[in-house]
Order: sequence, then structure tokens, then C-alpha cells
Amino acid sequence: MRAVVAALLITLAAGSVRAQTAPTTTLPPPVPPASQVAQQTYQREKKSPGLAVTLETLCPIAGAGSLYVGRDGDKAGVLAGLSGVAAGVGVGSVFWLLHTENQHPSGVSRAENDTYEGIAITLLVTSGIVYLLARASGISLASQGADEHNEELRQRLAAP
Repeated sequence: MRAVVAALLITLAAGSVRAQTAPTTTLPPPVPPASQVAQQTYQREKKSPGLAVTLETLCPIAGAGSLYVGRDGDKAGVLAGLSGVAAGVGVGSVFWLLHTENQHPSGVSRAENDTYEGIAITLLVTSGIVYLLARASGISLASQGADEHNEELRQRLAAP
């Protein structure tokens, strides 16, 4: 009887082993080399110096290119404020010139009117120069900021 029970157990155990299927393994997709991953990340996150300069050139307020790059926000803010104030002073001085030109004074008031016109012209020229300097500084800052951002990104990722 023991022999029958042992044979039965061996048969049952062998049947369960045969009923099992061989496990199938699915290989994950091949992982690209680290340098390729770094290069892809760099290409995705880099900033275009051409786009930064174009934004800076097309936007009437200085600092837009630097804001796109995401660097030197404090400098971009100063340039934006400076160009905004210069534009406001320029527009105000044009209106002041138009107002003083419509006046027809004589005598002492003529000298006063000439002084006001001189001040308005001085403010107009000064604000124009400040505005142009702010715009030129913004273009330089945008290009330089994009280059620095890309170089720091390359070093951080150790991309080729």
C-alpha cells in the first residue's frame, strides 16, 4: 500500500510540474547610453540665442529676451523699467513741445516759453538716448544669457 501511495504522490507531483508553463521574460527596451540621454535632454531644454535676440528686438520694452531665457531677471527688470520710463518721458516731452509751440507769447513770457521748449527738447533727446542704450543692453543681455544658460546646461548634464 505504501508503494501505491508513493507512486500516486509522485504521479500527482509530476503532473503539476508538467502543467506549469515556462515563464516568459520580456526584455525592457534597450536603454540608450547616458551620453545620448544627456544630449536629448540638452536639445530639449536649451534656449535659442536667435529667438532671445528676436524677442528682445521686436518687443518695445527692453528685457523680454532675458525673460525668455530665464536668467538675469533682475537686470531684465531694470532694463524694462528704464526703457518704460524713457519712453514715457519721451512721449511727455513731445506733448510738452506741442503745447509750447501753440503758445504765442511776447516779451518776458517769450523767454520763459523758449526755456520750456529747451527743457522739453533736452528731455526728448536724453530719453531717446537712454531708450536706445536700454534696448542695446537688452539685446546684449539676451544673447549672453542664452549662451550662458546653454553652457551651464551642457556642463550640468555632461553632454558632449
